[in-house]
Amino acid sequence: MENSFNLPIIYQAGGIVYVNKRIAIRRTKKGEWVFPKGHIEANEDPEVTAIREIAEETGLEAKIELYLGINEILLANKILKVHMYLMANKSYLPSWPFHLGKDVFLVDARDVSRILTFQNQLKFWQFNFDTISKFIDNH
Repeated sequence: MENSFNLPIIYQAGGIVYVNKRIAIRRTKKGEWVFPKGHIEANEDPEVTAIREIAEETGLEAKIELYLGINEILLANKILKVHMYLMANKSYLPSWPFHLGKDVFLVDARDVSRILTFQNQLKFWQFNFDTISKFIDNH
């Protein structure tokens, strides 16, 4: 799919996962702080991708609570359109201990804004902050 920039559009899905009222944030190998996300496989629904990517990248089995929208990311050679969901942790997978404190950190929602590396995720977080906070506070 093309656009006015003549760049390919890549569809992804991911989530803002809360665990005991804290937010799971990934630290990539490059040291970037991000919400977990990944590519939608052929014939895969975005919801399935989000659940799979969260499990793979964090060691958390999460369930979707709320669709937050598409976070559009313009890169030098492509555009990412990321379906983002608010997700709740259901259980800890066997890989959880290998992620916690290494490449996944549980952060107080008030601190997420100062940790995220990329402006597009920061703006998406700030836009959805009230909705996310109210939802987490009520669950």
